[in-house]
Amino acid sequence: MIPSFRWVHTTGSAGLSILEVLVGTMLLAVVALLIFTAFAVGVRALALAGGLSTALGVAEETLAAVQPDPCAPPSAAALPPQVLAGRDTYRRAVTITPLPAPGQWQIAVTVRWTQDRRERSVSLASIRYIPRACDVAAR
Repeated sequence: MIPSFRWVHTTGSAGLSILEVLVGTMLLAVVALLIFTAFAVGVRALALAGGLSTALGVAEETLAAVQPDPCAPPSAAALPPQVLAGRDTYRRAVTITPLPAPGQWQIAVTVRWTQDRRERSVSLASIRYIPRACDVAAR
């Protein structure tokens, strides 16, 4: 035999009071506000990460382009000071300093850009070595 189900209607209130509806609506609004705020923070962080990734790429490219010949001293004369990437303009500054050790140069690259009306920057530095074999080969 298959059991039968019956709906049992209890006597008492036939619905929700206005206070219960207001409390439920308020809780729903608070949860929705938290979700939208978290989403906005995530979108802002994603945009910042994209700008930082592009700036790091520009800095790494600059470090690679400063000394294309391993036997020549580093020079940033051929590099343009600004790089356009999408809608943003990245400005780079290169500092080349000879170190006290023979054949060693310190190369520092700083890339600046404006994002969300704030000036941002990233810096990379490297030490390049010109081997003594280049001195012998140049003679």
